Amino acid sequence: MLKKSLLPITLIFGLSTNLFLSSLVATAKPQGYNTRNPNSQPVKPAVTKTYPRFRFKVANPREWRNREGGDPVATCVPQDPSAVVPQIKNDSPRWKLPVELTLSDRPTIFVNAYATPTKKARFILREEGNNNILLDETLSLTIEKGIVAYTLPANFSGLEIGKTYKWRFSAICDFEDRSGDSKVFGLIKRVKPSAKIAQQLAGTKTDRERALIYAENGYWHDTVKALLDLRVANPQDRSLIQDWWDLFRSVGLQSLEKQPVVQIQGDETPND
Repeated sequence: MLKKSLLPITLIFGLSTNLFLSSLVATAKPQGYNTRNPNSQPVKPAVTKTYPRFRFKVANPREWRNREGGDPVATCVPQDPSAVVPQIKNDSPRWKLPVELTLSDRPTIFVNAYATPTKKARFILREEGNNNILLDETLSLTIEKGIVAYTLPANFSGLEIGKTYKWRFSAICDFEDRSGDSKVFGLIKRVKPSAKIAQQLAGTKTDRERALIYAENGYWHDTVKALLDLRVANPQDRSLIQDWWDLFRSVGLQSLEKQPVVQIQGDETPND
């Protein structure tokens, strides 16, 4: 597999809460009766216009699969990596994994991870029910702690509509002894949008509107990637900082809302 370079794009979201965006709500003072004409009708207050806030809507019913065996055993990192996916209260038991939906053939996977002594991780993708490896790449962990955003590469054939795929992210502690790798698993399914959703997406005027449609219809990876792209393009936009925080809080990920984010690509194929 061709070597790929690391994308030098890192976002730091750990901003002070006093940097919340200025109010984007436009209001008008209610007006009473026209005192010059007692028979006139009262003037209605102007309608308050509110800037849409990010609220992710998890698919209902949500698909689940049994979690793979083999617990993380790495001791070289202070905390095991975790999939950045919606954490909904009273959801399925811990031994189940949710199936996240995407419209993309090459979605971006998000993992919260610590850098290991080797500064390397491994990403593997398989089709559900099939042990054949479709994608196997080594990734460079360039931050000590934060969210890794890994987009399936252009030379990958892409996810097929209607199929569910299993991915595994392993933090590599020792290349000589891989038994100590700390692993996290995830499931993703590519779906075709309904005619209504496709029409809504085609009619969007901004990238933010498109991200809101993703969020409303349960496409988690698409939502986060779209919002991340906006943050990269507009790093000083406080409204986008608020959008990011709102999105994460809506799915129980407030502990990760201020974590730095780094977008990476694979650099080589593992030899083991």
